[in-house]
Amino acid sequence: MRRENNFTGVRNILSSFQTGETPGNDGLSIEFYKTFWLLIDKLMTDSFNEAFDEKEMSSSQKQAIITLIEKKGKDRNYLKNWRPISLINVDA
Repeated sequence: MRRENNFTGVRNILSSFQTGETPGNDGLSIEFYKTFWLLIDKLMTDSFNEAFDEKEMSSSQKQAIITLIEKKGKDRNYLKNWRPISLINVDA
């Protein structure tokens, strides 16, 4: 597979993400990346390309926060009435 430093391709993927979502443990939301893209485009694209070349993401890209959210209208005393959710960093 051929890879390029394609800032436009990464930006297009970034623009497809929903806004208003909770960020991962790094605290950086999709709005941050969209707002500052012109300042961080080369750095981020290089980071993604390195992960692609090495076939492994950095340790921070692999981190997530797993928490439980209650199912609405269900008894909170039973584990079956909770669901897990993972908050993953945008750069993953």
